Amino acid sequence: MASAAKGKILAVIGDEDTVVGFLLGGVGELNKARKPNYLIVDKGTGVQEIEEAFKGFCSRDDIAIILINQHIAEMIRYAVDQHTASTPAVLEIPRQHTQPSAWHVQSGRFPLIAWVHGIPQIFSEKAGPVTMMLSKYNALFRLCSKLPLQINSSSALSSSPRLNVIPFVIENEGRGERSYDIYSRLLKDRIVCLMTPIDDHVASAVVAQLLFLQSESGKKPIHMYINSPGGSVTAGLSIYDTMHLITAPIATWCIGQASSMGSLLLAAGEQGMRTALPNARIMVHQPSGGTQGTASDIIIQADEIQRLKHRLQEIYVHHTGQPYKMIQEALDRDKFMSAIEAKNFGLVDKVELHNGSIPAA
Repeated sequence: MASAAKGKILAVIGDEDTVVGFLLGGVGELNKARKPNYLIVDKGTGVQEIEEAFKGFCSRDDIAIILINQHIAEMIRYAVDQHTASTPAVLEIPRQHTQPSAWHVQSGRFPLIAWVHGIPQIFSEKAGPVTMMLSKYNALFRLCSKLPLQINSSSALSSSPRLNVIPFVIENEGRGERSYDIYSRLLKDRIVCLMTPIDDHVASAVVAQLLFLQSESGKKPIHMYINSPGGSVTAGLSIYDTMHLITAPIATWCIGQASSMGSLLLAAGEQGMRTALPNARIMVHQPSGGTQGTASDIIIQADEIQRLKHRLQEIYVHHTGQPYKMIQEALDRDKFMSAIEAKNFGLVDKVELHNGSIPAA
């Protein structure tokens, strides 16, 4: 554990709820020159004023972190992207994560978790709310929280100098502007994105989106974009079963890769609506796993994985039209396919070429 970096403070640029929340959390400090470390942005705040405040915070030696609402960062995107120095680090925070209540602060239960350079940062009230501690293995911002929180270093977060954030879009509506995270906005157009390894949490989110879209319309098509290395078989099968439970047709698109369970979900789309982009990669194989315990327990687990293997083979046979023996041979080891090969194999129905693209091999 490195020693604390003394004299470093947070700066906050955000709407009133965000700034007040962090001030209640104890980050409202002034430097020796009595300069404030926050800017409240309201309807009367101009873009130039926001940009000047941001650049001013970037130039100060006493500021370690600049926290900024994501939708406000979009207003000065050029200035934010131009800031490439590691200090102060810039964290863009989605609106729903930036409104700590006074109850949370007073009861010491408000944690804000984030990554900067993949290096842990711990802010503890014991040495002041802006004390920074460094560690090689865990990443954490902590405000007014008495119990330490830890994040496994294998968390799927960006290795970028800034926090891996979800972009926001702002739309003009009849009563004013409204911001959406990009995935919520795509969901309005019946687009579901599966862009991560598949586990129970990811599967739950995808299943919920499919059920929601089904409740809105059981006839309008849903477009599912897949770029996944696969993952848990049972989690993937929960998505698969939901795809066939609902009546809305689902068009599947492979961008990047669809491997393992990702390839099964790609093939599970509506016949005639399964598409791969020209440089996509598709991979199929048999399930893998490991177990330990008594000899009897190991036999039970071995029988179960054999049952799953047989079931997955049946699903691929159903969606590709290939003979069972050919599917057995293809899944025996990792089998990688180009977009054209996946089409010939029956995993997709077409390869979508775009303007200026090199024809798929």
